[in-house]
Amino acid sequence: MRRQSAIVDSRITGYRAWTDGAGNSHESHATLVSSGSRRILVGANETSANDADGLQCQENVPALPVAADVTVQNNHFHANGENAVDVKRCRNVTVRGNRFHGYRGKQSAPQGMRS
Repeated sequence: MRRQSAIVDSRITGYRAWTDGAGNSHESHATLVSSGSRRILVGANETSANDADGLQCQENVPALPVAADVTVQNNHFHANGENAVDVKRCRNVTVRGNRFHGYRGKQSAPQGMRS
């Protein structure tokens, strides 16, 4: 579990999808906040040219608590392969003061539906 962690003043670029030994393909997010994480700060970073999201917050281990108290502020997200910030299942997430560009709008799945 990650508690009271920060990623600050970094440039995160060029992460690519990868394939494991069984031939399964996996996404590469610039930053991933996962189950069990608490009090996370992601601030003053630049993410670009990553195959998946600039930041994704998700529940990937159901046995652990949902990630909570995440602050995403003053970052520059641009030209990542999917979303700038993708919050799937997290609590108390604050997103403020960020710059986003180089993304195209897409239709989302209806609320409560998984695609």
